[in-house]
Amino acid sequence: MATDNPFELGNQEAYRRWRDRKLGACAGDAGLKIIEIDNLYRLTPAELCEVKKACRETNMAVYACRCDDADTDKEAIRAFGHQLGLLRFDRTLCADDQDVASLEVLPDGSGQEYIPYTNRPINWHTDGYYNDSDHQVQGVVMHCVIPAASGGDSVLLDPEVVYIWLRDENPDYIAGLMQTDVMTIPANVQDGRVLRPERSGPVFSLGLTGSTLHMRYTARKRFVVWKNDPLTQEAVGYLEARLSGPCSHQVNIRLQRDQGVVCNNALHARKGFVDGSENSARRKLYRARYLERVAEA
Repeated sequence: MATDNPFELGNQEAYRRWRDRKLGACAGDAGLKIIEIDNLYRLTPAELCEVKKACRETNMAVYACRCDDADTDKEAIRAFGHQLGLLRFDRTLCADDQDVASLEVLPDGSGQEYIPYTNRPINWHTDGYYNDSDHQVQGVVMHCVIPAASGGDSVLLDPEVVYIWLRDENPDYIAGLMQTDVMTIPANVQDGRVLRPERSGPVFSLGLTGSTLHMRYTARKRFVVWKNDPLTQEAVGYLEARLSGPCSHQVNIRLQRDQGVVCNNALHARKGFVDGSENSARRKLYRARYLERVAEA
């Protein structure tokens, strides 16, 4: 690991420099810039640079596409991600053969056990927190096709800001949350069939070079088992308290038609919503999940 790596707990000088830059860049709603994109299939060099810069600095970019609705199909989402270095899809149970899921309210009895396919609020989480260690979700694109009649706001937070909260409070929290058995997701069993086995892993982990941070987390109570030791319980309690209060670094946005977010699996939540009365007015988002982060170069 490089000696100037801020994620090395013993390197306070590098951490302080990185911390100041990070908190300055993550200005939340006050610093949000929506990047205008003409065509998701063909980003201009300037558009590509802006998106990558935002992801490099804050791990997320919010964009608005000016192209016709007919051009924002699932193939456009795939092309958009490809230009950002997002190549390998995380194949979910509800994604289609294009590896892009349509997040919308499904008919009663069809997928209602998965909250993204309902109109209920979703608490803080990162995508794929239940995946195994070799298939961690690193990048995500969420594109609004149809906004809700009301509600459905997204709330996003850079995981590196959460890391700062915990490390500033107690560096031991970070060491504890990097244990490989600190967070366990029970098996997904339906009708006696195991769709996904029980999986354990850390909250925070570092990339191969040690210079990028990955977070897996869910605030849901029913589907997570935390390691039963005092340090873990204290760290999780502190994190829950911070996430339940106001935060100037979070981004709150109600995505409109042809707006979207691309991120390095930012921590996010969703407010409940109400759909319109017609099928054509039902909230729909396209979501693609990847095993890579947004390319920096």
